[in-house]
Amino acid sequence: MNLTNLPSMEYSFDLKVKGKNTGYLYEGNFVYKRLNYFAKNEAAKYTTQISGDLTNLDLNIQNINFILGILRLGLTEFPEWWEDSNFGLDLYDDNIISKIYDKINKFEKKWHDEVWAKEPQKPKIKDEKTPKE
Repeated sequence: MNLTNLPSMEYSFDLKVKGKNTGYLYEGNFVYKRLNYFAKNEAAKYTTQISGDLTNLDLNIQNINFILGILRLGLTEFPEWWEDSNFGLDLYDDNIISKIYDKINKFEKKWHDEVWAKEPQKPKIKDEKTPKE
C-alpha cells in the first residue's frame, strides 16, 4: 500500500506540566505514532485488561483507561519517568495523562484535516435552458 502522499504518521512533542495532585513538574519529549487497525485492537485489549473487563467503573476511570490504552500503543518514545510510572498507571496526577492525550488529539485533528478537509472540486453544470414552446 502506497502511503507516501499522506502526512507523517508520527508526531514529536514536548511536555512540561505540573501535576495537579502532587505538584511535581513532569517534563520530557514524546513521539507518538498514529495507530493502525492492529494497534487500535491492541489498545482496546489493553484498556479491557486494565479495566478488569468491568463495565460499571466510574466514567472518569473508564475514560482514563481508554486514553492509557492509546498511549501505551501509540507512544514510541518517552521520558524515563513515563516508563517508571508503569506508562501512566502509577501516576497520582491524571491531568498529565489528559495533557499528553490533548496533544495527540490536536495532532490527529490536524492530520485528518490535511487529508480530508480539502474542498473537492464541484462538477461544472451547464446552464440548462427551458425549451420554448
